[in-house]
Amino acid sequence: MSCEDVKTYLGPCSLHFASVKTGAWRVVRPHTDSSLCVLCGICEKYCPVDAITVRGRKDEAPGLSLALDFCKGCGICANVCPKDAVKMISEREAQNG
Repeated sequence: MSCEDVKTYLGPCSLHFASVKTGAWRVVRPHTDSSLCVLCGICEKYCPVDAITVRGRKDEAPGLSLALDFCKGCGICANVCPKDAVKMISEREAQNG
């Protein structure tokens, strides 16, 4: 897919939104429970900024890789997970442990 195809598919605003680091304004972030995750990839498909990558399809250790620098905390991943493996937790809770 070329850059022009991506711009047409996502639109110029979405492309810019996905490429900007989140900063300190995010209130919640996704937290995954690897024991519940079945690596279905639904969260990866629905993430509007492409911040989730499902590992384990090749020679990698299985699990989800979260690009928290780009995650906006929208919660779509938690809403679409069929196994409730993704939960949204507060930034404060994430920093405390």
